[in-house]
Amino acid sequence: MKGDGFGISRNKAYEESFLSVIVGKRQNNLMKKPEHWIVHPFLFGVYPVVALLAYNIRQATPLVAVRSLLLVLALTLILLLASWIILRDWQKAVLVTSL
Repeated sequence: MKGDGFGISRNKAYEESFLSVIVGKRQNNLMKKPEHWIVHPFLFGVYPVVALLAYNIRQATPLVAVRSLLLVLALTLILLLASWIILRDWQKAVLVTSL
């Protein structure tokens, strides 16, 4: 241990281990899987299609909405993955996708 000139002694091994723990946690956090199911971006995407179908139920059959539902789900998934690639955090990516 050496003094730093102000009467405070520091242990270099402690500092290195502390930094390795911080860096290790950061690296693990980047590739961490989401802890919960990510549902609400998909629900926000599906809602307009289902609402329009419910409003026009006499003019349209539920089979008409399948193509729109598949397209919305695919675009939501693409946007979610793209925002995760940019942000590297699932919670932020889900929030960006929902907005």
